[in-house]
Amino acid sequence: VIQHIYRLRHAMRRFARGERSDMKLAFDNPPREFEVLETSFNRMVRIITAAEEKSGEDLQEKTVLLREVHHRVKNNLETVSSLLELQSAQAEDDEVQSVMQASQNREQSMSILHQKLYQGENLASIEMKDYFKNLAESLLDTYDAWEQVDIEYDMKGLELDVDTAVPI
Repeated sequence: VIQHIYRLRHAMRRFARGERSDMKLAFDNPPREFEVLETSFNRMVRIITAAEEKSGEDLQEKTVLLREVHHRVKNNLETVSSLLELQSAQAEDDEVQSVMQASQNREQSMSILHQKLYQGENLASIEMKDYFKNLAESLLDTYDAWEQVDIEYDMKGLELDVDTAVPI
């Protein structure tokens, strides 16, 4: 009996450590009570392992869908930015053009943020140094200021969650 208890304890510890391959409890000539325990433990392992696999598949599917949402949001923001650019080109008032340009810049910054989200490894946070670098390059392109402005990036890597990064 003690031998069966030790085997059960060993199998339970392996399972608790995440060892799932070849996980099957097998007693040698056990009493009836241990046969029931063996069957129950092996069934529990199968059920939990199947649930973990399904959970992993569901997570992967949701990750793909979330990346697609961020990609579509980025594309929609770029469309809005293009529409603002077209509208700005038709405006004759300098103040209106300035307001349109500021709106377009805000749209571009949000578009870059969503691009970083769907292209990044972590869908819940943004690496801010890379984001600021892309944002600065976008602004230099917008204002054709590559010759006039030299930007130095003296910043350590910083990950911010989406809720904190979006208002920036």
